[in-house]
Amino acid sequence: MAKPNLADLIERAERTRASELRNAATGETELYLSIENTIEERLRAFNKMMRAKMMAAEAAPSLRRKQKS
Repeated sequence: MAKPNLADLIERAERTRASELRNAATGETELYLSIENTIEERLRAFNKMMRAKMMAAEAAPSLRRKQKS
C-alpha cells in the first residue's frame, strides 16, 4: 500500500474540517444525534413492552392453573 504524501494528508484534513464547519453551521450533526436519540428511545420502549408481554405470558399459565383448581 502506498504511503499517503503530505499534500494528500493536508487536503484530507482540510476537507474534514470544512465538513465539520458545514455540519456545525447547518445543524446537521445535531439532526443526526436527534434521530439517533429518537431511535434509541423507541427501542427502549419496545424492549420494555416486549419484557412486559413476556412476563404476562409466563404468568398466564399459572393463572389458568389456579382458575381450574
